[in-house]
Amino acid sequence: MFFPLSYHENKKYTMKFPSDQNLLRMFSSRIRTRRHELKLTQEEVSELVECSPNAYGNIERAQADPCLTMVFRICKALKISIKDVIPV
Repeated sequence: MFFPLSYHENKKYTMKFPSDQNLLRMFSSRIRTRRHELKLTQEEVSELVECSPNAYGNIERAQADPCLTMVFRICKALKISIKDVIPV
C-alpha cells in the first residue's frame, strides 16, 4: 500500500499513515473476507489461533486490537500473508 507524502510549512516531507482505528478496520475486514473465502466460522478460527470465540469476534469487528503474536496466528490459520492484511 502506498502512503502519500505530505509537505509541511517547515519544508519537510512526512508520510501520512492511516489512523490506528483505520488500520484496525482494514485488518479486520481483510481477515473476515478471507475467513469467508475459506468457509470457516469464527469459532473454527478461534480454535486454530487458540483464543476464545468472543476474543476472535472482537478482533473481526475491530473492537479489539490484537497483539503481534495474535496477528501472526490469525494469518497462519487463514493461510494468508501478513502483508496481505496489514498495509506496509
